[in-house]
Amino acid sequence: MKIVYLSNLYGAAARGGAERVVAAEAEALAASGNQVVVISLSSTGALEEELVGAVSLIRFPAPNLYVYPDGHGRSWVIRLLWHLADIWNTPAAGRCQRFLLRESPDIVHTHNLMGLGFEIPTVIRRLGIGHVHTVHDVQLLHPSGLLAPDFEKRIGLGQRAYIAIMRRRMGSPDAVIFPSQALQDLHDHFGFFPGSNKIIIPTPAPAVLLQPRAMPTKPSFLFVGQLEVHKGIRLLLETWSRWPGAKNSQLAILGAGSLAEEVRAMAAPGIILAGPVDRDGVLAAMDRTAFLVVPSLVIENSPSVIAESLSRGTPVIAARVGGVPESVVEGRTGFLFEPGDAESLQSALGRAAAAMGDWRRYFENCCRAAGQRTPAKHVEALERVYRELKNPAAARGQ
Repeated sequence: MKIVYLSNLYGAAARGGAERVVAAEAEALAASGNQVVVISLSSTGALEEELVGAVSLIRFPAPNLYVYPDGHGRSWVIRLLWHLADIWNTPAAGRCQRFLLRESPDIVHTHNLMGLGFEIPTVIRRLGIGHVHTVHDVQLLHPSGLLAPDFEKRIGLGQRAYIAIMRRRMGSPDAVIFPSQALQDLHDHFGFFPGSNKIIIPTPAPAVLLQPRAMPTKPSFLFVGQLEVHKGIRLLLETWSRWPGAKNSQLAILGAGSLAEEVRAMAAPGIILAGPVDRDGVLAAMDRTAFLVVPSLVIENSPSVIAESLSRGTPVIAARVGGVPESVVEGRTGFLFEPGDAESLQSALGRAAAAMGDWRRYFENCCRAAGQRTPAKHVEALERVYRELKNPAAARGQ
């Protein structure tokens, strides 16, 4: 089967979990015998085509006021004009159409399209190619991709207009994949994808750690992510400074971001600042820690960092936001707290430290949970969706 992936960022340009999932899917599908082409953004201003492993990669510059995601620090007027151009980026859609006609795929699987332009779903419909779309976050509800859990209390006319436009721009792909039920429910609430077949396929976890780990000897905690306010790093450090258990514990912080200097200034004894590391470094850090901490202040879908932690048998302390409770189950695979609530986070840290004597049970529960979402099972689920679109009768065994 020939599959074309459309994703705004890929490979070295990746910023977060969504891009890691896209790369893992493309590589796994190619390894299972499919022909996979990825179309993504170029930051060089030139068309780039290369073979990356078994995946054919096409990068092209989508015309706009600046290259995605370089909007940080620009005025709101420039960013508004950029987003308006992105919603109706006919030149970029025309380039994609030519690529699709040249490649002639069986299936087009779109992911985050911001920067590539939201005319692309219209192009795919016009060409009559089977279309699968994965919703990774809330970019269709707010261009920043960041929404507080209680955002509907403050939603304004501008955001409602944006949602209405994006709902129309996306239309109804043949199939829409959501990594969490919570994200599907949120988009259903706003009327997205009314005619699509909607499917839940959780974020894949890496291969499960098969060898038993050494039992942690003291409470140790790990934060992995962008050093930005919305990821909750400031909340975590402020809470840590007041938590009585901190003096007998250790906190490692992996990541980079605009709050890096503030984080360094707030670091106290027992806090290790490791900076950004690659995925192998993240997994190795998870192997050494007792608990991962995910203190997000915004709606999360199905964070890949949680799936990675579960694969190492590392229980997770996480904010009760979005799809997180579908992966982190209180008392089984980790501990939950209310988002933005320092007292609730402190309580969760305390419950985790008190559970050190039962840590092996949490380890086993996490491995079992990750075993239900292995890369092989994830690819099998994707291929079932593709086969259903390519040949519905055969896929149903008729």
